[in-house]
Amino acid sequence: MMSLRDDMKKDQEQYGAGKKGDFFRFEKSGVYKLRVLAKPIALATHFFGKGVPASVCYGQDKGCPFHGGDGPSVKFQTYVLDRTDGKVRLGELPWTVVDALATYEEDPDYTFTEYPMPFDIKVTVDKENSDPKQIYKVMPSPKHETLSSDEMGELAAKLGKMTIEAYVEKRKNDALQRHKEDGTHEREMERRKKVQEEIDAARADNSSKEPGIAYPTDEVNPEDIPF
Repeated sequence: MMSLRDDMKKDQEQYGAGKKGDFFRFEKSGVYKLRVLAKPIALATHFFGKGVPASVCYGQDKGCPFHGGDGPSVKFQTYVLDRTDGKVRLGELPWTVVDALATYEEDPDYTFTEYPMPFDIKVTVDKENSDPKQIYKVMPSPKHETLSSDEMGELAAKLGKMTIEAYVEKRKNDALQRHKEDGTHEREMERRKKVQEEIDAARADNSSKEPGIAYPTDEVNPEDIPF
């Protein structure tokens, strides 16, 4: 099974950004200045610990087998203008940063309704902070500045190759296809089928019991059955 890193390298090459550094993420501690250019879209990933390949979540309704426990980790995919070198990049933002963007949308001093955002943000990253909520601190720029024609042209070219919606769906479909090829998806669907058959059998058995005896009738969640 390909690792998440392998997936991302493959996707970068296919969408046209194969060079190192063409995908934006907060790799290390420091101060980042950027403009968010497209509405961020969530992409969930299941992580299993060091040395175990992660898996993009394609949805419990489509048979993703890894739901339960703390659930997947969610990050948001978007295009950003990286002010370090002025390049437009496909990238990902953590929940904390996108939550800050949602706050600015609602703030009368910064409110906006469309992307690209009308102002830059500065993100201070502290990877060593033990409090996950304090790793990313976001500050909005007080200046509302229009993007240049070159910047808008670069964004248009990127979107012409792949929209954020298409990128997210591709990542999900790739994960689903791999699970179909290696049998993971079939095993999960068979497990769910057996669980449902046991639920149906239990209900049928209850309905045949003698009147006057109370039997449980609560709905059973297949995810709660420990096998």
